[in-house]
Amino acid sequence: MKKIILLLLVTFNLFAQKSIKVSYEEITTFKESFFDALPENDREFFKKKLNSPKKFELINNGDYSLYHTIDEKDEKIPSNELPEAGVINQGTIFKALNIWILKDFISLKTFERRELEDSYYLKNDFRKENFVFTNKEKTIDNYKCKMAYILNVKKPTDTIKYWYTPEIPILDGPYYTVGLPGLVLRYEREQRVIYATKIEYFDKKVPIESLDSKIKIITDEDFKFLYNESLKQKNYTDEKGNIHNVESKIYKNNKK
Repeated sequence: MKKIILLLLVTFNLFAQKSIKVSYEEITTFKESFFDALPENDREFFKKKLNSPKKFELINNGDYSLYHTIDEKDEKIPSNELPEAGVINQGTIFKALNIWILKDFISLKTFERRELEDSYYLKNDFRKENFVFTNKEKTIDNYKCKMAYILNVKKPTDTIKYWYTPEIPILDGPYYTVGLPGLVLRYEREQRVIYATKIEYFDKKVPIESLDSKIKIITDEDFKFLYNESLKQKNYTDEKGNIHNVESKIYKNNKK
């Protein structure tokens, strides 16, 4: 037993001196009723955008890791409705899935960057999940993986499954995942699948984007208040003194 523990410690220490980059893709399945509730003119656009895979990247250098989206931009769908007097309809704004999560394995904290009119960091402790470990195994891209799961308290029918490989002894994975004894290569739940598409190794510590000192660190509650304020109707006065209302619809593809 002592030899096994020593071997694990040596393996983890070796990986701590290196870095790894993992490319992931995420597919979310939406029910048809979800699209039926959207404006008819925008429906096909949303189907195409929401059903297409989203791309992510995880970089881990032992002390820190960064999980973020790539190739995502906000898009605007012009309004087809006739303008009302004194109202400017900016159309529908499709907010891109801009995920940026920094994990600090030294302080055991996460920092998630969120955008409104300004940028903010939401600081939290590492999540403590009640993983249930199983004997289930399967091979993913030549890596032997094991399966653990957690029960979704908010939605009991939505069991969250994690396929992780001890062959890559990095306690990391998509979004906030930490604590499993190996890198997560696949994440499954009722309406979403995340899977690794590429793994790259580096024989040195790869620099990871650090926190911007100009961006304010706030709590989740502070951000919720600011977000709700941002959705309220805004007015402005033009050069002739006329008051106008500016309205927009915002759909956020930001499920985690």
